[in-house]
Amino acid sequence: MDITLPPTHSPEPLATQVVETFGKSAEQVGIPAKRMNSGAGHDSQNIAIKLKTGMIFVSSIRGTSHAPMEWTEWEDIENGVKILTQTLKQLSKG
Repeated sequence: MDITLPPTHSPEPLATQVVETFGKSAEQVGIPAKRMNSGAGHDSQNIAIKLKTGMIFVSSIRGTSHAPMEWTEWEDIENGVKILTQTLKQLSKG
């Protein structure tokens, strides 16, 4: 009997410059942030091979994600956008 395993993707580290800029940007706009690891596969896993990549996670109610009952408060989404905007401003300078 042959068993075929699904393809696996090796983990890809995120770009230190981008991740550090996320933290600085959050501080600059006054939003508390925490650095964390993610074991999930994301599009960034594929693109990180070619481009400097990072991810911003925002809170979901009860920590539920990738499920029909997932919900993120608009304030949390706005905070993520503020951090992203400040990060883009910082990275475009240099």
